[in-house]
Amino acid sequence: MSRPSREPQLERLLRRIDALIRKGQRASSTFTRCRLTLFIAALVCTIALYRMAWFHAGNWMLAAFVAIFAVVAGYHNRLENRIHRLRLWQRIKQSHLARIRLDWAHVPERPHAVPAQHPYVADLDLTGTHSLLHLVDTTLSSHGRERLAGWLLAQPPDAKTWTERQALVRELAPRSRFRDRLVLTTRLLDEQEINGQRLTAVVQHHHHIPHLRLLLGIQTMLALTTVVLGLAALLNWLPGYWMFSFGLYALIYLMTDQGEELLEHAVGLHREVERFGTVLRFLEQHARRPGTALAAACRPLTEAPAAPSVLVRRVARVLHGISVKAHPLIHLLCNALCPWDLFFAARLQQVQQLVQALLPMWLDRLAEVEAASALATFAYLHPSYVWPSPRTTGGRENGAGPSYTAGDLGHPLIPAAQRVTNDVVLEGLGRILLVTGSNMSGKSTFL
Repeated sequence: MSRPSREPQLERLLRRIDALIRKGQRASSTFTRCRLTLFIAALVCTIALYRMAWFHAGNWMLAAFVAIFAVVAGYHNRLENRIHRLRLWQRIKQSHLARIRLDWAHVPERPHAVPAQHPYVADLDLTGTHSLLHLVDTTLSSHGRERLAGWLLAQPPDAKTWTERQALVRELAPRSRFRDRLVLTTRLLDEQEINGQRLTAVVQHHHHIPHLRLLLGIQTMLALTTVVLGLAALLNWLPGYWMFSFGLYALIYLMTDQGEELLEHAVGLHREVERFGTVLRFLEQHARRPGTALAAACRPLTEAPAAPSVLVRRVARVLHGISVKAHPLIHLLCNALCPWDLFFAARLQQVQQLVQALLPMWLDRLAEVEAASALATFAYLHPSYVWPSPRTTGGRENGAGPSYTAGDLGHPLIPAAQRVTNDVVLEGLGRILLVTGSNMSGKSTFL
């Protein structure tokens, strides 16, 4: 295992990204000064024209400055978004460089649950701080994190699963742009992981509101009646009869269970659902090339009658409407004008019926790609590492026993300059290796 060759490549890329960020920051400072200059110029010119009683000229001048300011602000906002993307891209590449160097302080760590009685996880440093899972984990969701941990902790898979899994990892290994953009697409909206358990809980938890459709119809009619009667009173066509319809509307609202438990549970989840939909859309766009391992892994997403990303965005819109409850004054105003809570409770029941059977499959396919992408990133960062391959000749059917052969084998958690590698050959039933030595001499590392 020679010194990885990706390190100088990443260092050059990070220098280019840093130069682009500095260039963007200089341009952003110029835009900031330009916006301030425009504001002061608009203020001075408009006041001067108004004081000279040139009101039409002042109005035109103000409109022109507002239009110019809006154009400049639009370009400035786009520039800031690009700088933000570059900073996220820089952090992704910096974490890759840290993984190569085993610079643990700059390798993101996420918690992983470990079986209490696992036979080898503790001895082989598979989980925990400065572990193999800490080193390779680039997953985006809780399901992806659990899938990657499962691949390391539940061995061995059957031959078909092993072959399909390795085919997907090998296909994704050279596709660094796809893998990094998958991470970037998610982090642009939020840097927290996608919590599949929370999404599943919202979709599968049905809160029954008695006579929901009837209540929604009655409240809708009362709200419309209040609006019509209110306009009539405003135009002096009728007395203030709107107070009676509004009073009845408010009374029914206060006496009705609006599904508070379910609505409170769904508040604030719309951003997470939006990210999930964005990631699904990214996979749908990049997994349509037939005959590829990625297309096979994402087939349930790309061949569905309705695009999963479209259905997820529909859920996000409903949850966004429910999230108004996080703003009490706006929530009160919305429900005063229309049966807001009842409407979105009904919409949530509809989308729950649409996606509750499909969501586990979507999370499963995303987790599969995430876990494969994490291992593919590790393979890409260490091009000198060897891919394992099963023995295809001399199997048990020919009378030969099982065998294991490895050359120049070393521990990936030890820096290359300090690593001692070994050749290992185990052939036939009944053959063992007896490893002895004093404490802290490297027996577990060798194993």
